[in-house]
Amino acid sequence: MAERRYLGIIPARGGSKRVPGKNLRLLGGKPLIAYSIEAARSSRRLTAVVVSTDSEAIARYAAARGVEPQGLRPAGLARDESPVTGALKDALAKYERRHPRVDAVVLLQPTSPFRTGRQIDEAIERFEASRADTITAVRPVRDHPWWVWRRTGATLAPWHTLRKMAVQRGALPECYVESGAVFVIKRRLAVRGSIYGRRIVPLVMDELSSIDIDTRLDFTWAEFILARQRPDAVT
Repeated sequence: MAERRYLGIIPARGGSKRVPGKNLRLLGGKPLIAYSIEAARSSRRLTAVVVSTDSEAIARYAAARGVEPQGLRPAGLARDESPVTGALKDALAKYERRHPRVDAVVLLQPTSPFRTGRQIDEAIERFEASRADTITAVRPVRDHPWWVWRRTGATLAPWHTLRKMAVQRGALPECYVESGAVFVIKRRLAVRGSIYGRRIVPLVMDELSSIDIDTRLDFTWAEFILARQRPDAVT
């Protein structure tokens, strides 16, 4: 059987409301996007890696590091409200105009600097072994959903029930939240602008690898971690 083909796509807009210029902002002395480029290039299972961007500066940076930007992303796919699925579909179509069809797309968001090439390969291997439609990276929740309150006028009510809120931590059912660090998505889903198929399988990652840079405080936390102990993703 022919070896399966996987296209890594790093979506990196030039704009960001919360942190302007986030993807080129320095973290530990190099641009945030550099960490994802390095992780992707160290993967053994990715057939190719491309960057999808609307920014000339990001495109030049990616090309200088051996990652094809494929021309700039259409402006309609680079707004704050634009879903990442549009960028994936666009990048996949551009790639397959010049290369053989791939089996799956691997979404690598640049806001996950501590995800490693080994974890990318692990996600692909799980995708193959589990016959998943989608692999998504998750981490255990810090605040269990059974402990969540909702506002009802001037008072609070349990999101679920008071009985569930009284359950001790050790008896809580396992619960996870997506980290966004890596997705493996069947080609047919990406082509129609989707990420999730019917069979969604998790890749459980540790908290450090799951860090997602979304705010200035996230940058500060990541800088603190780098100053203390550099993760595998940046060595």
